Amino acid sequence: MNNKLLLFLFSFLLGWSPVFAQPGPMILHTENEKAKAYFIHAMDMQKIRRFDLAIEHLKDAIKKDERFEEAYAALIKNYELFGYKKQLDLLYQQILKYLPETQLAAKAYLANAESHFESGNYTEAEIEIEKAAKLATTDLALKTRALQIRQNVKFVKGEAGKIPENLVMEPLSEELNKFQLQYFPAMTADENFLIFTARQGTHDMYDENIYVSRKMNGKWMSPQGISPLINGRENEGTSSINGDARILVFTKCGSPEGQGSCDIFVTERVGNNWKAPKPIREINSPYWDSHPTLSADGRKIFFTSARPGGQGRMDIWCAEKDTNQVWQPPYNLGPAINTPYDEETPFMHANGQTLYFASDGHPGFGKVDLFYTKKTNGTWDKPTNLGKAINTSKDESGLFITASGKTGLFCLEERRDRDLISSQIQVFRLPVDMQKGPSCTFLTGTVFDAVTKKRIQASIELVNMQSSKPEFSMESDKDFGTYTAVIQQGTPYAMFVSKQGYLFNSSSVRTDSLPNPEEGLKKDIYLEPIRSGASIVLNNLFFESGKADLLPASLMELRKVGRLMSLNPAMSIEISGHTDNVGKDADNLLLSQKRAMAVIVHLGKQGIAKTRLKSVGHGETKPLNDNSDEAKRLLNRRIEFKVL
Repeated sequence: MNNKLLLFLFSFLLGWSPVFAQPGPMILHTENEKAKAYFIHAMDMQKIRRFDLAIEHLKDAIKKDERFEEAYAALIKNYELFGYKKQLDLLYQQILKYLPETQLAAKAYLANAESHFESGNYTEAEIEIEKAAKLATTDLALKTRALQIRQNVKFVKGEAGKIPENLVMEPLSEELNKFQLQYFPAMTADENFLIFTARQGTHDMYDENIYVSRKMNGKWMSPQGISPLINGRENEGTSSINGDARILVFTKCGSPEGQGSCDIFVTERVGNNWKAPKPIREINSPYWDSHPTLSADGRKIFFTSARPGGQGRMDIWCAEKDTNQVWQPPYNLGPAINTPYDEETPFMHANGQTLYFASDGHPGFGKVDLFYTKKTNGTWDKPTNLGKAINTSKDESGLFITASGKTGLFCLEERRDRDLISSQIQVFRLPVDMQKGPSCTFLTGTVFDAVTKKRIQASIELVNMQSSKPEFSMESDKDFGTYTAVIQQGTPYAMFVSKQGYLFNSSSVRTDSLPNPEEGLKKDIYLEPIRSGASIVLNNLFFESGKADLLPASLMELRKVGRLMSLNPAMSIEISGHTDNVGKDADNLLLSQKRAMAVIVHLGKQGIAKTRLKSVGHGETKPLNDNSDEAKRLLNRRIEFKVL
């Protein structure tokens, strides 16, 4: 289903022509009564949607009067609507012959300019543009389009030459490209789960559905319909998943639950089963809403909408969840990204910084091109064209880049006139000079009860240690206890895993020395139930070297200890300090005592009663290992938390 065409048809049927938007009697610039009669018959046919007869009557009207402007204008609209390019080109040449000084001639020159541009005849395109601009004195839309083509010519002759072209695409396996139409691919962070939209054929009897495939032993399995709870009689497509494929957002058109022609729905996977999807009412509007892309942590959605309040016909919007997990009203991304034309198919990379999208408004190679942009100090950068390695004079959209930033997925379309007759999902490796923004890897594992070894659901939070800001939060799977988090390569993280009735687990995650980031990291977590004698190491407490002064990076963990104490008011604890064996025994003992006391003092500032707190220093007497190298000594220098 071509949603843009549906939108166009809807507008057409409501009143496509400015002729009929005028109050009062219709003004026709012809003295030929038979030409007028044919024109009126054509309008009657359009009212009952017999566009084939309307076209024939308009052609007859032009035969009776070859300078009948309104008939030409109406016929242009019909040819544009149904993609009759050859007939439209012939009609434009006829207009240039009989109406060379009119606004219609300006449109013909503009069409010639577009044709020359697509063929790479840029000098001829510039000549035709100037002719069009000279005649389009009162038609703002024509003048704007002429300016846009002029910008495209300037771009192709100048900046485009600086963009790399070394890109080789190849289709994904035949197992995946088995439909007549498949498009809008997306993958999980581990690149083992693929989701895409497909149709069995181009006829209206075939609707869009969402399909999934899993990679087993390096080979993609035959795609299957995602779930009967998701795929129905309506068109479902343009979907996006979070990093571990447990949250899915997608477009559904014509649903009785929706607010407009197409709306955005969300569903969640628990174990192996998807829940029944629901419309996101805080995001949807009475207008066309589609092309959602979900951030890696599931807290932001970028999408395309035709709603009012934007910069053009279709714009890119964004909605974010607040701290209570409630979607807030969407906001427009503004004129840095959106133009008076169409921006669509946004894709937010897993790094949370790089946004890819399609546009026919920014300078490019013609029609719809792919661009990328990043946020700098809270402001979107000027979009950059991805270059003729990907973009052509045809339409390009629906790009996906894997979390590692090294692999891309793309839909290669074949069209006849305006009609899409086939499409395949292509895969390609990105050259280094095309890898935009920080690359990502993934952290995966399972959360267990440390005593029973049963898999459990728990809250997981990753804090960027460089910025001290939380970057990722999620729940492990309710049935399997599994989790997958997307993290930036080279960034150190503090990881906190918690669940009511358990001591939290704190650890550090480093990605600066991964041999193969595309394979990710594995980290299983064992949570200790709260009981007398249970203990944990507070791995994200940091002190000045040789001192007991807590560093600012420790505040996050100290607050979590305080919250745990507040949620369990009957719990008393012991904080114990430990050192390595470097230095004098007495000095190490004193340092361990002071560090343990520093934690106690900070907890007291959080309102935890002193009667619930005990500190002790063990110095170097209880090492975890033999202190034979710095890595082992680092583990021995620790603060432990024990339930009394």
